[in-house]
Amino acid sequence: MHRELAHRGIRVGKERVQKLMRRHGIRVRHKRKWIATTNSHHSLPVAPNL
Repeated sequence: MHRELAHRGIRVGKERVQKLMRRHGIRVRHKRKWIATTNSHHSLPVAPNL
């Protein structure tokens, strides 16, 4: 949000943006820190327990 406002030429501090977002109930969408690498929904048979 802060980056977008700065890009549009609106000068405002990060803390003020955070306070206003909290006041209005706006939450940040965080990026995932990991990528799911296992596909559990496949049609292949499960290996026997050796």
